[in-house]
Order: sequence, then C-alpha cells, then structure tokens
Amino acid sequence: MTLQPVTGVSPVRDVLINLSPLVPTLAGVAIVGRPAIWLGVLLPVGAFAIGVPLAGRREAGRKNAINAIELALSVGGGLLLTYIVVSIALRVPAISLLIPVGALAILMLAANWCFLTAAAATRAVRGEINNHPFVYRARRHLPWLTEGRGS
Repeated sequence: MTLQPVTGVSPVRDVLINLSPLVPTLAGVAIVGRPAIWLGVLLPVGAFAIGVPLAGRREAGRKNAINAIELALSVGGGLLLTYIVVSIALRVPAISLLIPVGALAILMLAANWCFLTAAAATRAVRGEINNHPFVYRARRHLPWLTEGRGS
C-alpha cells in the first residue's frame, strides 16, 4: 500500500468517502430483510452516488473517491462472480465442490473489504491517501473524476 500525504484535506469528508459504499448495501439489507450475497454488487453504487459528490473538486477527495470506487468495483465484481459460480454449482452435482470454495471466497472478500476500508478511513483521518493493493484500476475509465471536473 502506498501512502501519499496530501495537503488541504477535509478528514471527515474523506472518511465518509471511504465509507460511502456501505450506504446502499445496508439499505439493500434493510429492504430485503436479511443479508444476501448479491447485495455486494451495490458497493460501487455508494462510491459513485455518495463518494463522488462528497469529493467535490478537492484533490484529496477525488483520490479517496477513486480508491473507494476501485475497491468497491473489485469486491462487488468478485462477489457477483462468486455468487454466479456457487448458484451454478448448486444445480450441477459434478461441480458441487465449488460450493464450500465459493463460501470461503465470499467470506474472504467481505473481510478484505472491511479491513481495507477501515485502513483507508483511518488513514484519511490523518490526511493520507491509501492506494489499495490488488484492485481493478479503473482510473483510465474515470477521466471525468481524475481531471477534477473543470478545475
């Protein structure tokens, strides 16, 4: 993980940016009435819908938003892929060995997201930017966010 100290930060906003993927996921749990694996797909929605507006035009905010989006896309995509594989394995007896492997993968993805988000939020309090390791780098697909939207 690379730490980059940035000046002109707003620690509370940066912490909220890092925690923004939780909001639609928890709302989905409240609507459905129980936790469901497929709700992990909602992680990027929070990063886009809540994190990006909170970032505004601040450089530190944009970097935190990009990192939150990349982590949410990686974990949400992994959860979706695992959910699809486990759903198929439940119907096809020949690949039923993938059920416990998928369950373990789901637990690992959720735990990694929790730990990496907590680390990013903790570092945001100190005004540091946390670049997560082993995530899908979506920066090249988000030029409107990396350029500062006209600033």
